[in-house]
Amino acid sequence: MKNFFLLCVQLGFIFFGLATIMAFLNYLTGWKIGIKGTAIPGDPVAAIAFLIVALICGGISFFITRKN
Repeated sequence: MKNFFLLCVQLGFIFFGLATIMAFLNYLTGWKIGIKGTAIPGDPVAAIAFLIVALICGGISFFITRKN
C-alpha cells in the first residue's frame, strides 16, 4: 500500500511539474499547448498553483523515500 501511495505521489509530482511548464509556455508565447485537445490554462496564477502542488508532492515523496 505504501508503494502504491508513493507511486501516485511521484506521478503527481511529474504531471503537475509538466503542467507548470506548459502553463508558463502558454502564458509567455500564446500557444495553446494541451493534453488530448484540452488546453492548459495560460494563466500565471494557475501555473503557480500547479507549481505549489508539484512541490508538495515532491516533498511528500522525498520524506517517504528518505532513509534514516
